[in-house]
Amino acid sequence: MEMRFAHYAWIFCTGLFVLLFLVLWLMDGKLTFKISLPPKTVIYAICISMISGGGALLFNRVDADDFYYLANATYFVAHPQSRMGLEINFIYSPDLKLTSFTWGTSTPFEYAQAAIAYVTGFSILQIYYYLNPILMGIGSYFSLFLCTSLFLKRTHANLLGALGAIVVVSFIDDTIRAVGNLYVTRIFQGKVAFLAVALPVYFYVSFLYFGGLSKKLLWLLGIIALASIGMTASSLFILVFASLTVAIVLLVECWMTENLRLLRPICLLQLPLIPVFLYGITYKFFFGKGLEANSLANADWPTTMVGHALFYFNNGFSWSGAIYFSCWLFAIYALAGWGRRVILLWGIVPWFIFLNPWLGDFFIKKLYLENIYWRLFFILPFPLVIAITVSNFVEKILLTLPTRSRVISLGATSAFLAGLLLFFVPTWRNLLNWPIREKIPHPQSVVLEHIFSQGLSGVVLAPDPVSGLIALKAPEAVNIVIRLGVEQVLFSNAGAPDEAWNRFWAAHFLWSADKTHAVDFKKIVLRYRPDHIVVAASAFSTVYSVLASSRNIYCVSMEDDKYVLLTRETHCPSLMHDKPAA
Repeated sequence: MEMRFAHYAWIFCTGLFVLLFLVLWLMDGKLTFKISLPPKTVIYAICISMISGGGALLFNRVDADDFYYLANATYFVAHPQSRMGLEINFIYSPDLKLTSFTWGTSTPFEYAQAAIAYVTGFSILQIYYYLNPILMGIGSYFSLFLCTSLFLKRTHANLLGALGAIVVVSFIDDTIRAVGNLYVTRIFQGKVAFLAVALPVYFYVSFLYFGGLSKKLLWLLGIIALASIGMTASSLFILVFASLTVAIVLLVECWMTENLRLLRPICLLQLPLIPVFLYGITYKFFFGKGLEANSLANADWPTTMVGHALFYFNNGFSWSGAIYFSCWLFAIYALAGWGRRVILLWGIVPWFIFLNPWLGDFFIKKLYLENIYWRLFFILPFPLVIAITVSNFVEKILLTLPTRSRVISLGATSAFLAGLLLFFVPTWRNLLNWPIREKIPHPQSVVLEHIFSQGLSGVVLAPDPVSGLIALKAPEAVNIVIRLGVEQVLFSNAGAPDEAWNRFWAAHFLWSADKTHAVDFKKIVLRYRPDHIVVAASAFSTVYSVLASSRNIYCVSMEDDKYVLLTRETHCPSLMHDKPAA
């Protein structure tokens, strides 16, 4: 039975508190973390982590995927009495039922934030673009600190080592999906939060269980796995390969140390993945339509391991590759015993079992991984090896200095890195999100500002990216089209593969004034009779003439030098401007 969103929101927030106490009980204090932090050190750690959280808030790279990740969640916050289901609510489709489980729409990660927004009264955009980046930035820092503490037992050095790794990673932006671009600019998205926060914690708890054999940690791993599924459906595959990596690393460790009694714990480590397997089977048989190999959802994505590697490592000089391999070799040199063997194997095993052209190409084709295979590179111990390297540097050099010299050295280093980041690296200077605001396009337009501040209701036809912004900032309205890619899959699954193109060309006509698509525009207007049409000012005269020829009567509601808002005749008398468009 479908539940109203308002009920879901209250149940979720109540369950969140229960889950929080359950996690605290499962962590069991020092038994879980094996890290004793004095109160002053805790304050020190929180202050340092805020640097990571602040960086995630201050830098931005606009991603149109947000228009789909957030749109359904935003709709339910605006319509709390609506019943939840698999329907797509942000695309107008009176004749066809558009549905999707997690692809191209909100996931539990976004719905959770929508629930918090509804219960607290905050805007979901405030939660998603202000609070979420800070929390995920802090989470990525602490997850890196915990993993570093598995190998080095020096708390203060590790705290700075994790921060140093975050800073170094911030410079690695040589590809659009490089670790720096994702960790810093897009960490608030569920798929990135999983890679930067949940996946490192999963590795940490897995290795911790192997060292302590606490059954509570198995339950904690299960919770992490379920939370990961809520963040992104791609975690289905990534967790399986991550767990396989851990298992092989530990098996080799058992063989090298001739301690076969630990084979049973290695097998038990796979138990938390049972819900993941069940979810994956359900997803494939009931919700996998349109996501097969060579489908529209996977179009234009590489079908080879090498193609995906170029998302992660630049095909010219790869800063990420150079930094990773040099820090990995240094970590092997600096560590000893168990730590050295694990880091060595962790850096090798993934290349043998799935990050190679032979098995990689096979997995891409058979498991339909065309658009997510590149994320498997995040299973490598990177940026962990950077944190280990920086921690060693801090321990052997900075912490041996007198307190005054230590403070001066750290301050000078931080100032240098901040200056380098902001003034000498053009990419990051251009991505500075100042003044702080939502990480979406912000067109300077009086018309759009009016739409976003006063709201808009009814059916809207608008060009990209205005349509996506309306879906997020004016959720009372429903768009005819947002962007071609996702709509192609949705309409194809609904049995109308050409409908997405018709809508796309109609919206394209609103800013291009390309008369070859005037027929598409007229068809869409006649079929759906949108209540409002947003037109680029440069295309207004052409759109005006087409509307006049088709006897569709619209009047100008607002206009500026960039956009014109047209409203259908039935709404015109109440408007301040009563200039007819046809």
